[in-house]
Amino acid sequence: MISKAAHRRWTPLKLVAVAVLAVAIGAAAVATSLYLDLDEAANTPRENIQWAAYQVQAEHLKLMLAAHEAELGQIDLDDLAERYEIFVSRLLVLRDGGSYAAMRLIPDFGVTLSRALAAVPVIDGELAGGGLDATAYAATLTRHLEGMGVEFQQIALQSVGAASQDQTARQLEVRNTVSYLAITLVLIVAVSIGLAAVAMKQFAAIETARRDLAAALWRAEASNRAKSTFLAGMSHEMRTPLNAVIGMLREIGYRTPDPGIRKLSETAHASADMLCGLVDDVLDTTRIETGKFQFQFTAFDPAALVEEVTSVLSSRAEDRNDRIVTDTEGLTGRFVVCDRARLKQVLVNLVGNAIKYTGDGTITLRATLAPGSDDTVRLRVSVTDTGIGIAPHLHDKIFGRFFQAGSNDGLGLGLTIAREIVERLGGTIGVDSALRRGSTFWFDVPVTLTAEPAVPLSAPRLFDRLDGVRLLVAEDNATNRQVVRLLLERHGAEFAFASNGEQAVAMALSSRYDAVLMDINMPVKDGLQALAEIRRKAGPSAPPVIALTADALADDRERFLAAGMIACVTKPIDEADLLQTLDRVLGRPGYVADRAGATGPARDAGRSTLTEGQRRAVLDLVSALDDEPEADA
Repeated sequence: MISKAAHRRWTPLKLVAVAVLAVAIGAAAVATSLYLDLDEAANTPRENIQWAAYQVQAEHLKLMLAAHEAELGQIDLDDLAERYEIFVSRLLVLRDGGSYAAMRLIPDFGVTLSRALAAVPVIDGELAGGGLDATAYAATLTRHLEGMGVEFQQIALQSVGAASQDQTARQLEVRNTVSYLAITLVLIVAVSIGLAAVAMKQFAAIETARRDLAAALWRAEASNRAKSTFLAGMSHEMRTPLNAVIGMLREIGYRTPDPGIRKLSETAHASADMLCGLVDDVLDTTRIETGKFQFQFTAFDPAALVEEVTSVLSSRAEDRNDRIVTDTEGLTGRFVVCDRARLKQVLVNLVGNAIKYTGDGTITLRATLAPGSDDTVRLRVSVTDTGIGIAPHLHDKIFGRFFQAGSNDGLGLGLTIAREIVERLGGTIGVDSALRRGSTFWFDVPVTLTAEPAVPLSAPRLFDRLDGVRLLVAEDNATNRQVVRLLLERHGAEFAFASNGEQAVAMALSSRYDAVLMDINMPVKDGLQALAEIRRKAGPSAPPVIALTADALADDRERFLAAGMIACVTKPIDEADLLQTLDRVLGRPGYVADRAGATGPARDAGRSTLTEGQRRAVLDLVSALDDEPEADA
């Protein structure tokens, strides 16, 4: 987060911008002053000083001439009086007019004007008596005003200098104002150039930062792609040997009547499943980070889901002397729509976590439906254990990535993934716990009620045998071929093996097969190349091809289906998944097998020991991993 101090820091760009603003304000002030001066000069009524001075002199001469003519009887009294009034009015204008302030600053003009104005009341007093004729009127005017003629002439001459000085002063004022404006404009240009330079530098720095960020983004994306590639490769490389381990343990469990060996195989099978689950947790974390976490909504029985989770984890609970109790009252006969597989993953994580931190105790799994909004209800689930409990200050951290409350094995991803699944489904998840008082993990998600599916997907049944079904298995790994061989033999299928894509193409075109189980990563030709060639050469008669791959990412599955694979089976091979896929592809009545005894057939409490021949058969089965031929016709 950017601090307030960083916002207040004066950068060069800010300083130059402030300087430009200050100079611009100064220029605006100077320009405004110049405008006001010019406007005043243009709009103020102002008579020329020289003209005004000459007007006073002219009116005085005209008045004296009129007085002389009146004395000679050439004009009458009215004309003389009119001329006198004009002269007086001119004097008053010069005294009171604002335009002639400069003239009043001329020393002689002020004295002469004062004398002339002082004579006016005297003359008016002498004329006020009446009975004067034009000659007497003229004599009065001449006596008081005739001596001022020389003074008015001197004023006229002085007005020339005064007018020149006034004009010079105004020109200087305008010149100074224009100079200030020019200097200000030069400063604006200079500062603007500086601003442009700083801005260009800033823009260059921004562009450099943008390129650096783009490069960093590219490196981050490349790193993310590398991580995804690494995780996909890791998943593939781990699933390949896990497929052999789980497959062989499954066959040992099916083939031995000895409960002790069956128990060992079940324990090893559960550990291998746990390892595979850890791989899936890492992949799910990657999907969450890249936004590729997907959901598949189907109709299912939530009560059956609870029982399935209990069945899957019962062996693990027995190993720690724990007892799992379920409470699904109100769920019987109810079917909902949600992502069944993801909800199962959440339940397995929560119940598995409870088993991990509980010994010689009880885990209670409760599930119920509660009213929701609109057409949805809330599926509420809680997992309560009598284990070690969790300190209150750890409640907010328990759902964090790689966090573990104890020293038990695991990556600490289960609860993180559970939280992501629940929240992405629009639900909430939490924990109530205290040290040495056990824990209750709970969640609720919105689900939609629906009618019972036409085919109960979770109904436990036995699979029909694959008698008469011909399969081509394209697999380059000898151990995985052995796993598939044992599984298909047990179900009565006829099969042949190809050890690379090119051999698979030749065999698919030369013989009739009901379906092809195709590995993806094979030498010579990979599975997708082999698929394309089979479809191109065989045309409509090409057999359906099922991807049999250790690539477990959703993107890989979509890529295989887009290329023409009719279905995908992920390694380690789940027997029920493979058989159900074959039933669907071959048009047989498909269903899901009971996975309660996933590591072997139904338990037989019969013989507790093996004969020497039976023990040798088990050892031969294990040693066959290294003896299986590269391909079978």
